[in-house]
Amino acid sequence: EFRLTGGGRPVGVIELGSREHLRGEVTRVRVLGAFPVVVDKSLHWNVVAVDMDDPLSQELKAMQDGALEEWAPVEEAIGRWFRDVVAKPGEVFDLLPQAGALRVIKAAHGAWNRVAA
Repeated sequence: EFRLTGGGRPVGVIELGSREHLRGEVTRVRVLGAFPVVVDKSLHWNVVAVDMDDPLSQELKAMQDGALEEWAPVEEAIGRWFRDVVAKPGEVFDLLPQAGALRVIKAAHGAWNRVAA
């Protein structure tokens, strides 16, 4: 459980498909998991997903607790990117499986609805 706030930022998405998307583009995706990142004492979520229209989508399965071994290379590559590009020295990131990622998205959407109301 995380006890930090998100600082009012939207949830980020790392899309693993074969097509480059434009910033702000709305795309239907399959959620695979999520990585939490702590930046300046604020929690930021980065959802790992694949474009539903991408051929790769049919090959990918949800990152579920019992099947993380098959995702080890993906998790390692994304974790390496966070460590090398985003993180401060010593920060560690663990993958949140699909069910947890969907809870994060639902909570963020609820927060957005409260602000937009």
